[in-house]
Amino acid sequence: MTNLLDYFFNDYSKSINNYYDTADRHYDFNTNYKFSELENNKFLIEIALPGHDKNSIEISSTTKSLIVKTKEKKEAFPKYYKEFLLEKSIKVSDANIKNGLLKISLTKTIPDEDKSKLITIN
Repeated sequence: MTNLLDYFFNDYSKSINNYYDTADRHYDFNTNYKFSELENNKFLIEIALPGHDKNSIEISSTTKSLIVKTKEKKEAFPKYYKEFLLEKSIKVSDANIKNGLLKISLTKTIPDEDKSKLITIN
């Protein structure tokens, strides 16, 4: 089985842990999340965010990261913040939430120059 973390995290993932250690008193990092490979070059991140809906969650994406955070504390549920460091080839294709389960679909795009090519034998 493929280790999906290899697809998403780059070399900076270890250094960013220091940031999370200092910010831990402001956010709850214990919320569970799971990576799944759906099919070739398509992936899914599922994050349990009970008590939250689409209006209380903010998702932002850059060329290097995906940030998921809640805008406010909901009832007995703490604020949430998680940054996923991504390869440049990983793009967010869709996000939805139902019954407190946030699903973020990701696609890995392979540039034409990196795709396999058939070589003609002369």
